[in-house]
Amino acid sequence: MKALAGLCRAQREGEDRTMSEADQPLETALVQARSRNVPCALPAHEPSLQEAYAIQRAVMARSNMPVMVWKLALTSAPAREAFGAAEPAVGRLAASAILNTGAEARAAWAETYAEAEIVFELGADLPPQAAPYTRESVLPAIK
Repeated sequence: MKALAGLCRAQREGEDRTMSEADQPLETALVQARSRNVPCALPAHEPSLQEAYAIQRAVMARSNMPVMVWKLALTSAPAREAFGAAEPAVGRLAASAILNTGAEARAAWAETYAEAEIVFELGADLPPQAAPYTRESVLPAIK
């Protein structure tokens, strides 16, 4: 999935990677890069969506940070086409990745990006159902 490129920045051409960096699992490389505040080389092969979700779960588990927000992306056909995705994608954010109104952001890497979000906080769980949720069925659950 092309969106994986947003997880870590490819090393510039000509830079050498050690064998240990090349052989370690991607989740290990991502956790180490974050803890050292350094870029991470892209993987040799592009993970499938299921592999990317497994990597995401492993990174969150190793970081020992609770999931504070679930993100849904690529929900429209044009967005999926632009990123070469067959289905919407789900992401997790830990509290440390969230800046509240008035917070000051500092550049952590040479390439730092910000993404504005529209957030809906649910005050009640939505019960499982076979049919898609409607606006009318979801609105009462929103805080």
